[in-house]
Amino acid sequence: MNVKSTLARPLPALVLSLWFSAFLSSCGNEVVECVPQCGTRECGANGCGGVCGVCQGGTTCNTTVGACIAPCVPACDGKQCGADGCGGTCGTCESEETCTAAGLCQPPCEPNCTGRECGADGCGGDCGECTLGSLCFPGGICGRPAGCVAKTCGDDGFGGGCGLCGVGSVCVDGTCRSDEVTCAGGACLCHPDCVLKNCGDDGCGGLCGTCPEDFACVGGSCLCVPNCEGKTCGDDGCWGSCGTCPNGGTCVDGSCCQPTCTGVCGSDGCGGSCGECPEGYACQDGQCNCKPNCSDKECGPDGCLGFCGTCPDGWICGGNGQCCEKNCPPGACGDDGCGGTCGDCGSGELCQVLPGAPVATCCKSGCAPGTCGVDGCGAPCPCAGGQSCFGGVCCTPNCDGKSCGSDGCGGSCGACGAGSVCGTDGSCTDFEPTGALCLGCEVDVDCGAGYVCKSLSGAAAGGDGGNAVCLPSCGEGAPLCPLGTTCDAALGACRAEADDCACTDGGTGTCARADSDGNACTGTRSCGTNQRWTCDAASPAPELCTPTDIDEDCDGTTDEDCPF
Repeated sequence: MNVKSTLARPLPALVLSLWFSAFLSSCGNEVVECVPQCGTRECGANGCGGVCGVCQGGTTCNTTVGACIAPCVPACDGKQCGADGCGGTCGTCESEETCTAAGLCQPPCEPNCTGRECGADGCGGDCGECTLGSLCFPGGICGRPAGCVAKTCGDDGFGGGCGLCGVGSVCVDGTCRSDEVTCAGGACLCHPDCVLKNCGDDGCGGLCGTCPEDFACVGGSCLCVPNCEGKTCGDDGCWGSCGTCPNGGTCVDGSCCQPTCTGVCGSDGCGGSCGECPEGYACQDGQCNCKPNCSDKECGPDGCLGFCGTCPDGWICGGNGQCCEKNCPPGACGDDGCGGTCGDCGSGELCQVLPGAPVATCCKSGCAPGTCGVDGCGAPCPCAGGQSCFGGVCCTPNCDGKSCGSDGCGGSCGACGAGSVCGTDGSCTDFEPTGALCLGCEVDVDCGAGYVCKSLSGAAAGGDGGNAVCLPSCGEGAPLCPLGTTCDAALGACRAEADDCACTDGGTGTCARADSDGNACTGTRSCGTNQRWTCDAASPAPELCTPTDIDEDCDGTTDEDCPF
């Protein structure tokens, strides 16, 4: 049984429920509150029959560490065949090829018996067989079995034989005996004896062969020498063992080591592992802890319920983990320049950039009945044929019987020629020299449209002892002088031809004050102090829209453009 994986696996909800019920029963009527144990866990059981959270976005819960992990991604980089790590395969090899552990297709095997006289050829075959009484040792070398030590013939003690003697020789105590020396031509000749021997003395001062490293020549055979010096366990180098470790211990470099796992991951102290952490987690003190990921990020979540940093005031953290200055002035909508939005518009509204505006704003589209100009989104609201747009409302101009003055829709029915003014009935009449001409004044606005306040003495207006008078303006771009006056280029005004604007006490007449549209309010002129004329006429002014039947703008119509 894998103790680590059993301890790391959360108990099923049913088992937890039964345990909790039994716990309550064992406590009588006392109710013990269960405290969820979640800590840094974001999913999986909380120890009280509930869960620490639910994974989102296609991730699944690793119940061992309570972490949401991404779905399995097949690992086939650099592989041609074999498993992909997710239950599938990275491909298959041709019929004559085999798939290696590294996932590569390997061509048919070529046997390798170079320097070998026995044993495997690397392709499922062998390089040969040893003679009777010999065994195949590592490296492909034939050697004598342990029961044939110091013996070249006879019984090996295990039901087999150590070899046979040649012709003329007999086996005596495991050694072949023969006439080793013969006489030839009057000389004694030694016959080397290497029958069933691959090492050691040949009986004539020579050798029957040498043994490879870590082998010893015993009885003419190369035998493996076990090596357990300084070792209590593990391989002895000759297919044997130097010992086994008790209680499930692990043999590490010839010494017994007892694996210790106090957590679910990390080293067990004996070269093994207590478990691996999922991607995005690191093993610390035997526990899988979330590993913060702030690579190329200066703000936003680090993947471990923490943050990679905060942005300055007025900036937000974009989806790429970089701080971005949000461009959302008051009333803005749509893209905030950081991958987010400045807000949504209400029902019936559009979010768009109006002409001349730096950012998109919410606007109300559509035109109300009878309105004109542009709607809230800059689209035109035209009037019907024959109508004009005046003050945002469609208006029908009216110039019936009029040759000058207002058309009632902000336009004009025409302008009067030089020497005439527009009367209240919308007709042009000759301009009486008695209008604003020669009225005493201090500044231009005292005179009305088309007049300037000038001092006939040459002093500045207002500084000549009250002798300044209103005179029609003249010069480049100005209308012709009215009847009874001539243009004084030095003054820039039309001067009276008679009496130089002087008046006598008791003199009276008519006067008028006009605006730039030619509308004139008339009144009575009288001779005041300093022999200067005064006029009691009001200057044209906007309609007050009070039901008084007073024509404040002196255009011949009362209370036009008023809501009643």
